[in-house]
Amino acid sequence: SRDPEELSSIRQEMEILIPSLNSPQIKGAAYMALVIADENPSDIWKLAQSSETNQLTLMNSIILLPNDELKKGFYDLVVDQLYSTSQLLRESSINVLANIPFNHKNTSKKLRAISSNSKEPVHIRFAALNGLSKIPESDTSEKIERVTKIDIGVIPSKMEFDIKEFNVPAGGPVEITFTNTGFQLHNMLICMPDQLEFVAKAAEAMSAQSDALDKHYTPKVKEVLFGTPMIGAKKSYKLQFFAPEEPGIYPYVCTFPGHWRMMNGKMTIDNP
Repeated sequence: SRDPEELSSIRQEMEILIPSLNSPQIKGAAYMALVIADENPSDIWKLAQSSETNQLTLMNSIILLPNDELKKGFYDLVVDQLYSTSQLLRESSINVLANIPFNHKNTSKKLRAISSNSKEPVHIRFAALNGLSKIPESDTSEKIERVTKIDIGVIPSKMEFDIKEFNVPAGGPVEITFTNTGFQLHNMLICMPDQLEFVAKAAEAMSAQSDALDKHYTPKVKEVLFGTPMIGAKKSYKLQFFAPEEPGIYPYVCTFPGHWRMMNGKMTIDNP
């Protein structure tokens, strides 16, 4: 919050202090204080290259800058991280880039290329979609694809999902937040059409395996398309995936032993 002249007068002390700081929040604020002192991000960017953790801390702190011009100075540096070999740096750069008020059309173009690339990890594609949602539509030339978000819980007294059926667009991005509002362990597996019983019985057969719980009672069969791990009581898990292109009814089910006959539902994929 100090002006550049005052921060410049203590710049050397701040730079010496930074390596001893353990809190990402405090270290990030210190990095940004240096940026304000220098009125240029390039030297501070080099300073943070000593570790991936420092790079992440710096990027995630850019939003603290009170001056949009200083934020713009990071633009090209952050863009380069979109193609990093580190998945953490890539995800962080996507989130940060969408919050830099500069060259939104270029940002949109790059994030669309990532989100539409089926070879990219799903969490990276979703980060790109979430980044696109932060860009004003007036600053982009194309309509932004929206993520279908669904919250599903458990009815403990009935051992059932509290949502028995939902619809998603063919090929569209879907984010299911599964919250175990019950008292036992539960998971949620999405299966190929007409394969609920096959998957459930394959999971039941795992009961003879000593590591069945470690494997979350999820059989390694092609009929299981997407799924959560076993979730403990009052815990949540976000399941992100791109829906199949083929329209139809895709069952979902909890495969903890004895649950499948009651805990199941239908995901319907609409015609395009």
